[in-house]
Amino acid sequence: MYKILTLNAVSEEGLERLPGGQYEDTADCRDPDAILVRSCDMHDMLIPESV
Repeated sequence: MYKILTLNAVSEEGLERLPGGQYEDTADCRDPDAILVRSCDMHDMLIPESV
């Protein structure tokens, strides 16, 4: 199962476009496989090696 870090409020309609049962979305993840962003300042963010 893939772990997706969501940095802000991503609509359920948007999340439904991802393959069901293959991912877990969370706002608190230290080693995500991907980052899903609607609108967020990421300039000072350290991107984990797992991404």
